Amino acid sequence: MLTDKDRRYSPLIHRIAGVAMIIIGVIMGAILAAIPLLGPVLFIGCLALGIMGNIRSRKIATALEQELPVSGFIPK
Repeated sequence: MLTDKDRRYSPLIHRIAGVAMIIIGVIMGAILAAIPLLGPVLFIGCLALGIMGNIRSRKIATALEQELPVSGFIPK
């Protein structure tokens, strides 16, 4: 279900945000991986959160693309 907050940005912005979530997850996970014993688990957790955020953003982008009129203009 899309909210007005989701409709505020274009599908392209949502797709870029999804990729950014993965990149941020990898960077934060790499920093946290330096912690002995717990680091690898934190890395996997950050990576999983980034992937989950990416999937959510892509679903929103797909739903917004289906809502757009045929002309391709974004309704305001």
